[in-house]
Amino acid sequence: MWLVGPDYIYHSHQAGFWLDEATEGGSRIFPPPFKCQRFLLTVEQDGIREKLAEVIRYGGGEVIGASTSRPASAASSKQWREKGAVVIASGNDLLRYAIQIPT
Repeated sequence: MWLVGPDYIYHSHQAGFWLDEATEGGSRIFPPPFKCQRFLLTVEQDGIREKLAEVIRYGGGEVIGASTSRPASAASSKQWREKGAVVIASGNDLLRYAIQIPT
């Protein structure tokens, strides 16, 4: 199921009123999928961690921890989890969180 159909996006771009996602962020989706949510990234690979941080920020979320340039330790993961943050160890974790159905 599409929130916005592919044809709409294609025709919007052709008509010249498509907005740039890099500057707009996730504001076109109401509410943004990660709005008001904090994420701690424990991914080891720098490139993957940076890309996941970009996706989270685009979706309206906040990346927490010391830095996105190094993964969080196990102790800090537990501390942040207790404060309500979602700990992400892989792209699959983020996808699973994003598509979960609220109960």
